[in-house]
Amino acid sequence: MMEENGPHNALGELPDLLIPPHLLPQVFDLLIGAWHPDAAQQQQMEAHLFTCSSCRIALITLLCVAEEADQQAGTPNAPAHTLRERWITLHCRLEQQQVQKEVKES
Repeated sequence: MMEENGPHNALGELPDLLIPPHLLPQVFDLLIGAWHPDAAQQQQMEAHLFTCSSCRIALITLLCVAEEADQQAGTPNAPAHTLRERWITLHCRLEQQQVQKEVKES
């Protein structure tokens, strides 16, 4: 599932998240409301986030920043918190699945 960007590449060369197939620029634009993806673009983004550990970590990091901004603005129970929690849970599950797959293959 995450062969290209799985945890086994964590010590190798880091990908440039600003160039395709990575989507850090789109994530920035999405979080600030400058990009409103259609259904096909959402599906493509989801597919990439499910397979790219680096982009998931970048998304979680940006959600942490957004959550902090919400807290400073006095916005209780802001969407950034809920999204961050969901992505952290999903990220941990996907990473665990990848490690289990690698153990079975070795």
